[in-house]
Amino acid sequence: MGEINRRIFEKRTLSYLGDHKMEGALVLSDQIVSCLKELEQEAKFLACYEKYALSWDSSIDLGSSGETSSSGGTFPSDEVCSGAVRIEELDLTLPSADLQAILAGCTQICVIASTLGVAYERYAKRVMSMDMSHGVVLDAAASAYLECLTDDFTEELGLGPHTFRYAPGYGDLDVTYNVPLMQAIRADKRIGITHTGGGLFLPQKSMLGLVGFAPAAASGAGDAFPVDRCEHCIKRESCEFRAAGTRCFART
Repeated sequence: MGEINRRIFEKRTLSYLGDHKMEGALVLSDQIVSCLKELEQEAKFLACYEKYALSWDSSIDLGSSGETSSSGGTFPSDEVCSGAVRIEELDLTLPSADLQAILAGCTQICVIASTLGVAYERYAKRVMSMDMSHGVVLDAAASAYLECLTDDFTEELGLGPHTFRYAPGYGDLDVTYNVPLMQAIRADKRIGITHTGGGLFLPQKSMLGLVGFAPAAASGAGDAFPVDRCEHCIKRESCEFRAAGTRCFART
């Protein structure tokens, strides 16, 4: 895996700090570079993945009473899901109209997990205890660093045209679905990620994403699936980043 795009890394770090207009780019530039050096020395990026065939279930209709998921979580009682994504190999149904729309046209799904490791988490805690202001910037930089490296890892999988990563806990797919997906790809054994009962990750600088693709589409002309994270984002109408004239992610 090559070096990350430093321009994208800096923009994402500033976004994680809440500086959506990049007003602190000049002031924080040296500190962000310093954080990158720390991350390159202290963090150990690890990632794993598995690919599965997709099927669809349009019969699921969750009403206002809410239902209990197959993973033990409860779907939000004030939302209605009129469709679901099904991974037969895992006997797992993901009730999400958002995910079903994103994966339209896909025949397979790739479940990707990544982390910066336990050693970095211990280092970050020491930094925060000694210099909180630097620790805050380092925390934002670590999130950006993990995003950038996971993007690169995803591209290196050679999936061909594919969707952007979609994570449980975003939109209408409950965060508790992290649990069965992590268990399915054995993220604990392979890269050391564990989770709380509520689906949060340990180490904290870890993530899981779902990427849809169709191998047969790779030989066609152009991209088969949308990759513009703003145009196809489920929060595009209420996004504070777009309101500020910027993005939470940058592709180029």
